Amino acid sequence: MTALQAAVDGVGVVQAPLPLVAHHLQSGRLVAPFAVTMRSKQAYRLVCRRGEEDLPKIARFRRWLKAEVAEAS
Repeated sequence: MTALQAAVDGVGVVQAPLPLVAHHLQSGRLVAPFAVTMRSKQAYRLVCRRGEEDLPKIARFRRWLKAEVAEAS
């Protein structure tokens, strides 16, 4: 199972290039739970299944990821 499929199935989250997740975002199967983006040669979005963006485990991961991005910037 890929990380993207795990997110679609509701058993994980994924950081992925926008072109790989765009149709999932457009269809509503996945959502980007926060609006932070980083400029790079590649674009990534953290996505999870709709309705799960406020789950504590996803909120904790989001906070951790934001801190890592801030530290790297």
